[in-house]
Amino acid sequence: MKTVQEIIDVIFEKRADFRKDQATLAKAMNMSRQSLNQYLSRKKIPLKYLIPFCEHNGYSLDLLITEGMLLPRNQPVVSEKNNEMLFTCPDSSMEPTMRAGDNILVDTDQNYFNTSGLYLMKLQSSLMIRRLTELFDGAEERILFVSAEHSPYPSERIPLKKLADRIVGKCREIRRAT
Repeated sequence: MKTVQEIIDVIFEKRADFRKDQATLAKAMNMSRQSLNQYLSRKKIPLKYLIPFCEHNGYSLDLLITEGMLLPRNQPVVSEKNNEMLFTCPDSSMEPTMRAGDNILVDTDQNYFNTSGLYLMKLQSSLMIRRLTELFDGAEERILFVSAEHSPYPSERIPLKKLADRIVGKCREIRRAT
């Protein structure tokens, strides 16, 4: 969990318009400039101001508070040194396993299918989490069952060779949205 000062530092670092003019930041947080200055001097900003700030500007509140990252919602974040990606689940397609807003830690070194599980994939020009299961039906080529867990999203049987270049990585951890 990041401190208020760390959160404000991130906001100022990423948004030059807020750094130059605290009145702009105060307005974005739906408070007066004087209130913002009081909160900053006490090193406390109530969530009731951070939530609308993030919602109005399209930022992920979870990533701001836990990781100190000011990024758009549903924007994957790659940590180069660990070959990991933090991906925010954009919808309800994988409920109940993961909900919209949950952060998913993805191992990008495992960008191939080896065992059944949850994978981050490039599908229909966007990133999506899907459950991949190998079907053993006696066919010569390997067939995967690609499924979402929420019923309105269709499941498909797809040859592994057609999916090989679409697998971004295997999901390792689900961090529940607050």
